[in-house]
Amino acid sequence: MAKKSNWDAWNEKKLKKALKKVHSAYLAVAAIALIVGLVAGAVLANSRISEDKFILNGEKNRTVSVGESLAYTDEGVTCVSFGKDVSGKVEIKTNMEQSEDGRSFTGDTSAECEYYIQYTVTDGRYKGLSRVRIFTVSADGE
Repeated sequence: MAKKSNWDAWNEKKLKKALKKVHSAYLAVAAIALIVGLVAGAVLANSRISEDKFILNGEKNRTVSVGESLAYTDEGVTCVSFGKDVSGKVEIKTNMEQSEDGRSFTGDTSAECEYYIQYTVTDGRYKGLSRVRIFTVSADGE
């Protein structure tokens, strides 16, 4: 441990002397102000995030039979982060065929398989978090 310099020792003595001179009422007021500030900050933070959500709109899973048509019009997601709607900051990744406008999806149902639409948030509290919609093509349709 490093030895204290004369300057540090002198400053420490001055600080201790100054703290002894501070009236206890000032310390009580400072402590109360700190507590009030912490409580107000916690309440404000909680009110900002209480309505936050990242959910899929519409059905989450769909199963179709082999040979049955698989066409889906995207209902998207709702994403609210720190009280702000960031639904427009969601990237879509899919193994289905997607229309040019990005809202319609189709899949080949000639054999059993599974399709997905993955929504990943690119901003805010949920950055990097994904929600996935699954489409199953099954021989028995279940």
